[in-house]
Amino acid sequence: MLKNLKQNYFLLYTIFLLIITACGDNNWFSGMRNDDINGDVASLTATADKAMKDKDYRKAKKYYEAILDKEPNNSVANYGMAEIAFKENGIDLAHILANVMENNNGNINASNPGNLLSIDNLDDLYKASNDVVKYLSKIVYGPSDGVIKYDDVDVNVNFAIALTLNSVLSIMDTDGDGKPAGNGDIFNITKDFDVLVNVNGEQKRIDTISDWSQVFSNISNQDKVSIQTNLAESLNNIDKAIDRLEVVNSSMQGTSSSIESLKDSFNDLKQQTEKIVII
Repeated sequence: MLKNLKQNYFLLYTIFLLIITACGDNNWFSGMRNDDINGDVASLTATADKAMKDKDYRKAKKYYEAILDKEPNNSVANYGMAEIAFKENGIDLAHILANVMENNNGNINASNPGNLLSIDNLDDLYKASNDVVKYLSKIVYGPSDGVIKYDDVDVNVNFAIALTLNSVLSIMDTDGDGKPAGNGDIFNITKDFDVLVNVNGEQKRIDTISDWSQVFSNISNQDKVSIQTNLAESLNNIDKAIDRLEVVNSSMQGTSSSIESLKDSFNDLKQQTEKIVII
């Protein structure tokens, strides 16, 4: 029996909290790097870094983009653009964390999944995660200038989280318009995180593998292909995210309990997705 699908979407957001709670400043990105770069790029970098400190993200983005025009593989600028992706879209992970913490011990309040994040933010999350994956992949997979190393712990953890988030949201964007769970999509979720599937214009709630199997048999072949394609790509990307966490453990020369918890969450999400794919 498949776990309650509402819990799976709840799991998606709790994934963020595992790494946020591990950061001393409750910020997803641990801070801009100040590695020196020679020439004009160094001046651009200094200006961009100062703009980030001043929370002038529009100005910082302008200068990081100027750096990437000169040096597309500049790891510092790619990292900066990844950080801006969330800040520019108004996604405040520290605020989200404050809303879902049950007490000072850092326990997640699972009694109200709606506290995790307003469903209205899904479009912003999807766009931001796309951007984070795009920029950090240059560092993780190359080509990159190597100033920030491919096995950097911070980069790989952030990349793994963004890739997993993007993978799950892409499943809900069956019409490919960049708006997951939109009016034209097969999947939708309510403010209470109930999972709905659009079947011939009618919204049907699904909770179990039996519900999903019944609904899946009634949708069009074109929609079936779209769903299965998205699911297969999502599984592939979750595998990539898990691989990056293995790189983190190797880089740290030991096993981190936080990273292992994150891996367990990713693996659980993967297993549930696999059960849907095989229908």
